[in-house]
Amino acid sequence: MTDIEHETDIEKLRARAIELFLENEALQQRLAELLARLERATDPVEVEALRTEIAKLKAQREKQAKREFDKKTERRTPPPGATPDTPKAPQTGHGPTPQPNLDVVVEVHKLDDTECPKCGGQMGEIPGEFEEHDEIDVEPRKPIIRRHKRQKYACQCRECLETAPGPTKLIAGGRYSIRFAATVAVDKYDAVLPLERQCKLFARLGLKVTSQTLFDQLWAMASHLKPTYEALRTHIVAKNAYLAMDETPWRLLEGLKAGRWYIWGIVAPDAVWYGFDPSRGAKTAMRFLDGFTGTLMTDGYASYKSAADTWAARGQVLRPDFDSSYAHDRRKPLAQ
Repeated sequence: MTDIEHETDIEKLRARAIELFLENEALQQRLAELLARLERATDPVEVEALRTEIAKLKAQREKQAKREFDKKTERRTPPPGATPDTPKAPQTGHGPTPQPNLDVVVEVHKLDDTECPKCGGQMGEIPGEFEEHDEIDVEPRKPIIRRHKRQKYACQCRECLETAPGPTKLIAGGRYSIRFAATVAVDKYDAVLPLERQCKLFARLGLKVTSQTLFDQLWAMASHLKPTYEALRTHIVAKNAYLAMDETPWRLLEGLKAGRWYIWGIVAPDAVWYGFDPSRGAKTAMRFLDGFTGTLMTDGYASYKSAADTWAARGQVLRPDFDSSYAHDRRKPLAQ
């Protein structure tokens, strides 16, 4: 466990500070809600229940502030040649991990339309008959099991039996909710919390989960969002007459070695798009700008002029706007 008073690793301290900030922010919000309810409460039973929950939250906040993380890698390597669109091979295993420490919230799903599609009569509920499945969900920093009970319906004509639909899933038949996956993604990419540290955080809250499971949720979300990501680039290059573009090195682990790729950014007045590629050449710039015929604001890197010359040879228009001297001396600022 990290000793905050004696730790000298800045990155460790930064990650720990971000984690504590997120936890405390959620707890403070929940405390504020409970305190507001306590002020309005008049029922003695409700008042006592609220005071008990407030005391538990305060104790939880103090307890979490004293705990630290162990250092552990989080890398997960997709299969060779795999993309977010590549379907995963069927997996075998021990089945869902029991979660005895989580609260169970039961939700009953009912049909909006109970008219029998066979005879037009009204279907009635079958008492006690449901199709059940458990879904790991998360409330503000509180993982729970949300038990969905999908009501079954039968018609008196005995020709039709229907079940109410359940919630939409990122992974068909998956155990984790979309909100859970979104929480993992925000903590990973916005709060810079590695998956292993998120596992530690969930463990303290009662949920046993592995970093591989969290990675699977991110992979499923990437597959779902890929069409939106591609549509964003199309929108930027097709709807704007002026764009800005730049690229910067990005370290990437390749096996046991660190390689260098590049993040390319295209900026429009209403959106920003990022591309990831191992090349910094003109062909990459042309591929990312495919469909654009306006003025491009860049620095003096030669690849942009090369791309413009290639476009001109094809009869297309791309006008880089940069100070050519900048290409020879990176210490000089762009011309005003």
